[in-house]
Amino acid sequence: MEIALILLGAVLCFLRVEAQCRDGWLTFHNNCYLFSRDKASWGESAAICNVFHSHLAIIESAEENSFLKSELDHLHGGSSSAAYWLDGSDIEVEDIWRWSSTGQKITYLNWAANQPNNGHESNCMCLYGGLSFNMADEHCSTSYNYICEISADDAGEILG
Repeated sequence: MEIALILLGAVLCFLRVEAQCRDGWLTFHNNCYLFSRDKASWGESAAICNVFHSHLAIIESAEENSFLKSELDHLHGGSSSAAYWLDGSDIEVEDIWRWSSTGQKITYLNWAANQPNNGHESNCMCLYGGLSFNMADEHCSTSYNYICEISADDAGEILG
């Protein structure tokens, strides 16, 4: 009987263990997000996220978009000219926006008014504080903050 209770306890503990994000990352649903403190170009930002076995953030729903905007408002006091790189770009084909890490066409878009607005000059997507952290297209070489994203299931892996 004692062994059965121990086994039952172990099973219940195992079932209650949820994937957790690493220190400094925030959890939303089954994903972890890192909001950078430093700035880099879009390509450099993608490479930095890759070092963490993650990618620039992909926004797939209004709910996820609201979470990210809320966190950015919290970080910047609701009014800011800060901008954060996302994974989206139209580098391959102008006006066809794709998530660069997956190649998938972007299905959820929340562009700020009059965005995208820079045609061939601006091929990378960000959340821009001056536009209430709505999506904007910007020059990929501009240094902005960035948001990395990783599945919480993969977040516990040891780097090294």
